[in-house]
Amino acid sequence: MTTATRNGFPADVRSAAELYLLQGLAPIPLPARSKAPGFAVWQHFHLTPDAIDQHFPAPSSPNVGVLTGGASGRLIDVDLDCPEAVAVADPLLPPTSWVFGRLSRPRSHRLYRATGAPARTRQFSDLDGEMLVELRADGCQTMFPPSTHPCGEQITWDRFDAPGECLSSGLEAAVAEVASVGLLAKHWPGKGTRDKAALALSGGLTRAGWPEERVGRFALAVAEAAGDEESRAGRQGDADGQEAG
Repeated sequence: MTTATRNGFPADVRSAAELYLLQGLAPIPLPARSKAPGFAVWQHFHLTPDAIDQHFPAPSSPNVGVLTGGASGRLIDVDLDCPEAVAVADPLLPPTSWVFGRLSRPRSHRLYRATGAPARTRQFSDLDGEMLVELRADGCQTMFPPSTHPCGEQITWDRFDAPGECLSSGLEAAVAEVASVGLLAKHWPGKGTRDKAALALSGGLTRAGWPEERVGRFALAVAEAAGDEESRAGRQGDADGQEAG
């Protein structure tokens, strides 16, 4: 008999792997407190129900990963690697009810079922190489709950109802926008020059042909992620005025 986490999800990895199989996913075993599979050709690993005890034996405490892309029914993981990206994920990414994370990075993984053309695995990094956002599709895997992160924190579900469904092209565009917001927010200037930066950003996007509503939403997201309360208040006021008019 298994125990359950606060949201009712199995607390032991073996039961979780079994549940993922029932959900049409492709779980793989990971070493304890590790994100890396640690064995060759893991991209082609295929777990069957009768082999669960072999690969997730009790009472050991391995981690569990899930193959993304076609192996798991075109499952896409959007991994938000920086706080600025997490801060704007809700307004900019399509809705989904499969969301998980850990204590120091809550709700940092958003899961989707892609439709249309296959989604492409993509990585968006900062100027210094630090990862901002990843879109994981074919050829990738993600450590899933209830695994233990290498830092010692447990991975837990925030919501485990159903993954969002969206066109791959739309999801890729939304992830690119989140990454752009995260990059700008990480390098947003300090007080005294933020208004000029906000005006320059809005002007550049307008000249690039973006519609006014999209420019306002993007600039507001940058201000939100950067903690720029002054620019955020101004943008919100503009939006409220447009709605009232």
